[in-house]
Amino acid sequence: MFKSVSPCVAVVLVAVAGCGSPTDEGGRYSGSGGGGDPAAGGDHNGSADPVSGSDHNGGADPVSGSDHNGGADPVSESDHNGAGDPVAGGDHDGAGDPAAGGDNDGGDAASNPVWRCSASYYGTDDGCDCGCGRIDPDCTDGCAAAGCGAAGCQYCYDANGAAIASCPPPPRPSGWTCGSGLWGDGACDCGCGVEDYECYLGSCTTPGCVSNVCDVCHDGPSVIACTPGGWLCSQAEFQDFSCDCGCGIVDPSCIGGCTTPGCRDDGCDLCHTTGGAIAVCAPVAYTCGEDAWQDYSCDCGCGVDDKGCYGGSCTTPGCLASSCDVCHDGASTNSCVPPAYTCGQAAWDDYYCDCGCGAADRGCATGGCTTPGCLANVCDVCHDGASTNSCMPATYTCGQAAWDDYYCDCGCGAVDHECLAGSCTTPGCVSDACEICHDGANTISCLPAAWSCPESYWVDLTCDCGCGAPDAYDCGTGGCATPGCTATGCNFCWGGANTGGCP
Repeated sequence: MFKSVSPCVAVVLVAVAGCGSPTDEGGRYSGSGGGGDPAAGGDHNGSADPVSGSDHNGGADPVSGSDHNGGADPVSESDHNGAGDPVAGGDHDGAGDPAAGGDNDGGDAASNPVWRCSASYYGTDDGCDCGCGRIDPDCTDGCAAAGCGAAGCQYCYDANGAAIASCPPPPRPSGWTCGSGLWGDGACDCGCGVEDYECYLGSCTTPGCVSNVCDVCHDGPSVIACTPGGWLCSQAEFQDFSCDCGCGIVDPSCIGGCTTPGCRDDGCDLCHTTGGAIAVCAPVAYTCGEDAWQDYSCDCGCGVDDKGCYGGSCTTPGCLASSCDVCHDGASTNSCVPPAYTCGQAAWDDYYCDCGCGAADRGCATGGCTTPGCLANVCDVCHDGASTNSCMPATYTCGQAAWDDYYCDCGCGAVDHECLAGSCTTPGCVSDACEICHDGANTISCLPAAWSCPESYWVDLTCDCGCGAPDAYDCGTGGCATPGCTATGCNFCWGGANTGGCP
């Protein structure tokens, strides 16, 4: 497998001219602090000369071999904590530079090969790169040697960092009991003592085992069918996420189903006759055909209940029921619209509660109405015979926008259809159930007059107590109103000595 290659990134360390040197004749060493002259051998604490052998704490010379804590020279091999030089192999946290030769555990160039592949491939979440001199952090099971293979490798490279067309197989495990030529053969071999790396989830390892994900099944030296004994249909149909019936034994994909060739059951997706040939799954008494049986729609008038129907259907040819999607009268498919329904097929099929249509619309759960021009709170669309009208009651004074806004509008002369029990209709009224309150032409606050807490605490889904009036919308039957009170159900308590917390 190949992927696009970005140019390798080279890191170059450039010496900076003009820096002072401890060997300069004009160096700033004073020989004070009880130590010897640094030119002659002492540093600032009496230790040996940093030029001749010691640093400022008696350690080795940072030029010749040590840093300021006695570690190795940061120029020649180490950084300031004794780890490898970031140029030569170590960085400042003890981890090696992947471009130069350090590894991730404090190694350096002397003991770890360099990353041979593009620097843009190293630990960049671009897939597991193998054979690049060290293990890519993107790998969960990778390898480093040129041309190597491992189960987790997605891209593989040779000693020059060039991509290999396909990754070699990982080393064959010692527990592999099948032939050596079957390891890495491109097939999922099962029953071989250990899992074949070319198998996906659901394979098996015990000799003689079978699974639908296996390509080849082994029982010691013998190759066997990868289906259990007694299975009469093809291997591809065993446990293939469809319920195959009539195959001699139960398909693990079935919930229900049946096993005798030619059998039929509501749980079957495919039914097979002797020899595994596909047959009709619909019950013998089902008169609407296999396509109707398998189409997931509720077909009515088919002699027996269709498996796509869930209650409320009918079976007599020509019958109609609210749950029917397709209705059959024996010779043809008919509209499932009741003859008395006057609003047409589109209204019947639109999933809205259409009212005034002469017969109950199947989009209405309960509470609709059928007389042309009628109105009811559950109606989504209202019809008067010749046209579609607003379902808003004539006495509703807050306008169509308020009627359609999905809020409980109060004070509108008639109950808003979004309101539950407890709303009110008189202009200027307020109620716990109200979300928007109207006073004729104006929108007013729905807060009770006695409410003493901030307006934002009203209908905020937390029970506020001690606010002068019950927070009934949020507290339900719990809570309390007197400032300073506390009661079961209170989330916050206000007034008196209470500042939010409830005693």
